[in-house]
Amino acid sequence: MDNSVVSYFMDSTELLKTMKRMRQENIELCGIFHSHVNSVAYPSAKDIELAFYGDAKTEIFPQASYLIVSLTDPDSPDLRSFQISEKKVTEETIKIL
Repeated sequence: MDNSVVSYFMDSTELLKTMKRMRQENIELCGIFHSHVNSVAYPSAKDIELAFYGDAKTEIFPQASYLIVSLTDPDSPDLRSFQISEKKVTEETIKIL
């Protein structure tokens, strides 16, 4: 269950312009980042429902990692990364270079 009191979405016109520009400049979307301020760094039901990037059924979108940082402990943020495909969540290893 999604207990989030606030959701943020990019303006659809701006999203379309951004995706068009990325395509023109051959820029690949490789990750989507957001925070959970009051919950763990794991995709919520809403995150999974809205995960279109990397879904095998939606080939027009590239494979993308979903990076989530939990801010439940502001002194120790928790960053985790996931692949979400066909509503299945798979955690990825984050390697900082």
